[in-house]
Amino acid sequence: MRRFRLKALSAGIAAAAIGVSAPAWSEDERIEEVVVTGSYIKRSSFEGTKPIQVIDRESIKRSGAAQPVDVLKELTANSGSQFYNETNNRAGTGMFNIRNLGLGSTLALVNGKRAGVAPVADDTGTDFLDINQFPLSMIERIEVLTDGASALYGSQAVAGVANIITRKGFEGFELSGGVSDSIIDQKDLSLASGAQFGNGGFNFYATYYDQGDAYRSDFDWLNYRLNPTDATSRFLAGVGSPGTYRRATLNTAGEAVRVSGAKALPDPDCEAAGGVLRSPTDSTCRYQFVDQVSVISAEERVQAFTEFDWEFSDKLRYYAEASYSNNMITRAQGGATFNTGSAGGGLSIGADHPFNFYVADPDNATNAIYIGPENWDEAVHGPQSVALYAAARPLGREVANSDITQFIKREMQYVRILNGLEYDLSDSWSLNASYGWAKSTRTTNEPHNYRADVFNDLVKSGEWNPFGTRLSNPTLVSPRDGTSEAGNSDITLKKFDEISSSNARVLERIIDAVAVGDLFDFGGNTVQGAFGYQHRDVDVEVYSDSLSAAGEANEASLAGTVIGGQSVWAFFGEVMIPVGDDLEIQLAVRREDYGGTIGSTTDPKVALEWQPLDWLGFRGSWGTSFQAPTVRQTASASSSGFIDDPASVVSGRFAVRVHDPLREPGHDRQPGVARRIDGVERAPFARGPMRRQGLRSGPAQDGDLHRRF
Repeated sequence: MRRFRLKALSAGIAAAAIGVSAPAWSEDERIEEVVVTGSYIKRSSFEGTKPIQVIDRESIKRSGAAQPVDVLKELTANSGSQFYNETNNRAGTGMFNIRNLGLGSTLALVNGKRAGVAPVADDTGTDFLDINQFPLSMIERIEVLTDGASALYGSQAVAGVANIITRKGFEGFELSGGVSDSIIDQKDLSLASGAQFGNGGFNFYATYYDQGDAYRSDFDWLNYRLNPTDATSRFLAGVGSPGTYRRATLNTAGEAVRVSGAKALPDPDCEAAGGVLRSPTDSTCRYQFVDQVSVISAEERVQAFTEFDWEFSDKLRYYAEASYSNNMITRAQGGATFNTGSAGGGLSIGADHPFNFYVADPDNATNAIYIGPENWDEAVHGPQSVALYAAARPLGREVANSDITQFIKREMQYVRILNGLEYDLSDSWSLNASYGWAKSTRTTNEPHNYRADVFNDLVKSGEWNPFGTRLSNPTLVSPRDGTSEAGNSDITLKKFDEISSSNARVLERIIDAVAVGDLFDFGGNTVQGAFGYQHRDVDVEVYSDSLSAAGEANEASLAGTVIGGQSVWAFFGEVMIPVGDDLEIQLAVRREDYGGTIGSTTDPKVALEWQPLDWLGFRGSWGTSFQAPTVRQTASASSSGFIDDPASVVSGRFAVRVHDPLREPGHDRQPGVARRIDGVERAPFARGPMRRQGLRSGPAQDGDLHRRF
């Protein structure tokens, strides 16, 4: 593996090039007050340790990360995260999962603000913020609060909060990139730029990321252990293409019914047509799915993030953020299964099919034997031909990792806009209000979405040849009718092999308002408070492929349209009480209302930090928390399909629309109580790729490690 990163221009050089003077720091510079994740209150004097893990810009550069998800591996608190989603509908995304409590238990923020919802969810319908939508070059640091914080931040903060802090204030122009040529080719190019003016400034960041795909067979170690030969491979499916047959009879509807005790017969051209037999006596023609899909998807991302601030007066400041991301994920798709065959999931092949050369076994009335076309005998193949039940998939190895392989194409787009104002109400009180709008979309086009009814009819009529002769001897002319050729035409293939199209849209709108200031003096210290309001609306729309929604595609299960929304309001408050020089008490409470059947909740929190010695500190907290169900878990779904109507003499079927709420009984918010006590020792350490330390309100100290015991 080969990788390099190039920094084209440092901030200092670039600043000189564009005529911006680097700032000269004065010895008596005022210490800036900062907001630490886990509190809304700005502080500069108290240096207590916090249950926070931090990875900063320098650590990110040393790690060689090419995308935000690479950074997650450096955070021990992020155990359980799905770092690289490659084969499911979350391919190309990255998310936080603090202490492996689930995606819905970690709230992810950007500069302390919610930043949208991904257009895909996990298998339980849980939402998350896709951090791969952001340029890597914009990240100054990531703060991970490993303490429950529902009392301050609301739902999803059960396990904690992950806050991405941007490089706001960066001046100059920086260009970096990397190339990797391991099993997959990978390249990235990032830029960061910024300028500061008298009353404000702006920053712009962008990343282009591209990676190739890979199949299982591209990994030598995997081939050695699991796929040494076709016959001994661990990647064999029992339903092949061509398939396995049993003697059958046809019922009045023309569907195959297996003869009791009939012997399984693999296609005589199984291996010649790409199937696999474990041994010469194997009774099943198997499918080698080692390269059924590309286990690492190809990706191409374009991402941009910009931020701007302007000071209108000493009291009024404006800030804004905007971001855009487009991610195109491409994944190879081989021969799909077919579970909606007319014969209980299998295929019905009539005795008169042009390429059915099975006849009755004269020695066993329940079995069939194969007499190939080279031994065609009208006296035998005519009256003694038998119907077959086939366990087979329409397409097989010929479309897996080959010149005619088709690809799943999934495109995800993100757009986010944030506008906010900061206003100094007095010398000690300020108000921060913002409105955020975030939209995410997903469009998926997936090949080999078979039209079940059409394919079944094509097999029954003989227009589609499911036997191995279609590949082993495609120019063979059927001796039964003298005209049909064994090879299937593209015209016939396109009659049932379609593209599945589905899409999703998630829209989030958030209003935030927080007032922060001094309340009163207590024991020579100032008690500070923060009080706020939040309202957020989330709308989700998921539109499945029409065939899948009707249960008329490969799978019998329905995949209907999902539409729903949530409107949530919350009031919250926080008070920070310093007691002497070494004790701090945090009190917080949040009232959040989801309305409807979910209802409302009030969650308090009490946290204490005590540092009796410079090198030793203790912290503890108690609080309640909750995790509300997502829109996907409470929305309603609708789908339509066809069922037989024996009472109708005009039509044998009628359309039925099913409207079914996805929400299960009792699927309400999940309450919880969190208790935590830590001891923290500060000791010297050698700074490595990552600093795991308690975050201070003042400047970071390179020579301290806060170690929990």
